[in-house]
Amino acid sequence: MVYGVGAVLSDKYKARFLSLIISAPFGIAGYAILLGHVSASVRYFATYLISTACFLCTGTNIAWLSGNCAPDGKRAASVGILLTLTNIGGVVAGQIYQTKSAPAFTLGHSWSLGCLAFAWSGWWVVRSIYKRREAAKDKALAEGWTVSPEEWSDRAPDFRYQF
Repeated sequence: MVYGVGAVLSDKYKARFLSLIISAPFGIAGYAILLGHVSASVRYFATYLISTACFLCTGTNIAWLSGNCAPDGKRAASVGILLTLTNIGGVVAGQIYQTKSAPAFTLGHSWSLGCLAFAWSGWWVVRSIYKRREAAKDKALAEGWTVSPEEWSDRAPDFRYQF
């Protein structure tokens, strides 16, 4: 349900970045809770926070990247690379969530918290890159710069990034 609501709002308001930076702290808080010494019911609640961030951040990140890459070949390659890097997490998970560290899973939860915090910071960097490119595009448009259809890409002055 959270994923559906997040996807609809992200599409309706064209706010991919906002969706990412709002949902990631839920997961960060969830992992922080799991690292503390709290009751089972509080840990159970933390898993809901984490799942909210995991679902929304994964889908929104893919949508944000694919909406900001053009032409189609570049979009397909960039999404493929993103999914490849994301799936490496499955390999890492087996190493950081070891059976012998149950039930605390301190290494796994710490690693996951760190990765989510790193991603949250990275989205701010990506946003600033897009903003800088948009400013350069505005300047190029004002100067009358155009791109031929054969060379059109997300770097063309008339392509607009989604935020």
